[in-house]
Amino acid sequence: MEDPRYAPCKILLGESIPILIWLEDAVARYGVPTVVFDLHLIVPDIQHAADVLHQWGWRPELPGPFSFLFPPCPIQYSRLICPAPEDERNQGDAFDSLEAETSEPLLERTATVLLSATEWKISTERLHEVSNNHYFPPLPVLANGLVTNLLDAPDGSGLASHLSTMLAYLYDYSSEVKTEGFEHCLDLENRQFHLDCISGQLMLWTLPFARHERQVRENIRQGCHELQECSVARTQENRLLFIDAFHELADRLGRRDHAHDVAKAICNGTGI
Repeated sequence: MEDPRYAPCKILLGESIPILIWLEDAVARYGVPTVVFDLHLIVPDIQHAADVLHQWGWRPELPGPFSFLFPPCPIQYSRLICPAPEDERNQGDAFDSLEAETSEPLLERTATVLLSATEWKISTERLHEVSNNHYFPPLPVLANGLVTNLLDAPDGSGLASHLSTMLAYLYDYSSEVKTEGFEHCLDLENRQFHLDCISGQLMLWTLPFARHERQVRENIRQGCHELQECSVARTQENRLLFIDAFHELADRLGRRDHAHDVAKAICNGTGI
């Protein structure tokens, strides 16, 4: 944890606040070549963690209009910007100590976003366990949190879009997530979601897919669904859930060179 980007982690851990690194930084840990912007941290109590960072000069800052956090946002968070260089100097010995430990000045103004462990389905015990280890979530913990909150997110929201992107990255780039039996590392209610993702048959990360998986999760919770390789029946009603529907629609309309329009219709669940 020598990277100055993770200075808030050191500060919070120094106050005995367990943390878990989340979203872009977490998926990058598993081989995803993503760009990182804000640092997202899971904490047990957002306000307590924010108060600690305030004492070190971090200040609240609203997200930009293109952020998935831009209001209205369905999740709790606190977004804080790190001190400007002149503020760092005013902190005196405290920042000198952090800079000495990281071997780099804390000049990069990275925003830190604090997220609730409860909301992301991370138990207090797991948070302490991971925080005392290496601060990054085991892959099943990361996948569970992303899937659960994707299915809980309102359709078409910035949050749903962002989580779909994170999961798409994981399933595209991580070999570990596609290992045989990985589903058994996930919560029962998320196992069919995983099996559908690796089935190779479905148009993933679309509104029809999310709606279908939400219903499957509810059926699992009610005890009326058995796990299978792919949970979607090939019916006319479900045609937009299958990859080959994309090609069939494009061929039928003779617009394979305008496939983006077809893909957009499928993603929105509107058909052609």
